[in-house]
Amino acid sequence: MSQCHSYASCMKMCNSLFYFFYVVFASFTMILGQLIVGTVLGNISSTLANRDTQRVQYEKDLQQVKVSLVLVFKKLSMIIQLELLVL
Repeated sequence: MSQCHSYASCMKMCNSLFYFFYVVFASFTMILGQLIVGTVLGNISSTLANRDTQRVQYEKDLQQVKVSLVLVFKKLSMIIQLELLVL
């Protein structure tokens, strides 16, 4: 670094150094903020996508239960009809 020959040159050098650190700090803060916002938005979209997937799986499971109940009901219905015929 150059030596300060006068008060004005020392202040100029100090101000330029302060400005450099200010720019670095501001840039770092903006990048950090963008990373945080990106992470939050990514988590929200992931949660919504998983919710849709879980909903589709729930609908499939529910449909399988309905089909099973219909088959059981038909089987029971036939058994009851046969027993009524026997009586």
